[in-house]
This record gives sequence, structure tokens and C-alpha cells, in this order.
Amino acid sequence: MTTNKGKKKKQYNLCAFNSTEESVEFATKQRFSRITSEYTLIYTDNTNIIDDSVCQPYIIIKESETGCLTDEDRDWLLSCNIVIIAEEAVKHKELILNGMSDTIKKLEKALEAEKQNLSDNE
Repeated sequence: MTTNKGKKKKQYNLCAFNSTEESVEFATKQRFSRITSEYTLIYTDNTNIIDDSVCQPYIIIKESETGCLTDEDRDWLLSCNIVIIAEEAVKHKELILNGMSDTIKKLEKALEAEKQNLSDNE
């Protein structure tokens, strides 16, 4: 997946492990992790670190499979995504502000045209 500028977008994966001493230790070193007594979740953009770890086996939970998550898991995943989105917004603040400014200018022109159209019809 690429952006309009040709930069590759980060692809995050939700990985699930059985909760073992090794998987819990590994998860505590990751940016986004959720540890329960039965399973451990890691949300990462780098599955290579998992492939190289001692935490085998694991599964990648696809977006279409997130229905199997508990409400707490979904809340945790949502909070991870909010953090990621906020960081991206800060990185691209100028681009976002320019886009918002352009949208406001277009809306002002459309409203002015509509105002003129209403005045002409009276």
C-alpha cells in the first residue's frame, strides 16, 4: 500500500500468542501489548521481530476476524490506533492544516455563490 507521494504506509498486524513466560517477557518489550492470563496480544508494524523471537507459534488476527476479540481487547486495539493516528496527525500537521484551509475556502466560495444565486432569484 502506498500513499499518493509513493511512500509505503505502515501496516500494523495484531498478533496473538498463548501467554507463556517467554511471550509475556517479549510482549513487555513491545510498544503495544496486552497480556491476559490466557493469551498475549501484540500490535506491531514489524512482524519480523516476532519471527525472530522465541515466541512461537503465534497467529495474525485479520481485521475480518476481530469479532473474536473481547470488548476489552477491542478497546485496547482502539486505543493503540488512536495513538498511531495522533502521531501521524502531528507528523503531517502542515498538510492537514493546508487541506482544512482549502476546504474552508471552497466552502466560503460555494456559500457566496449560493447567496448570490438567492439574491438574483428575489
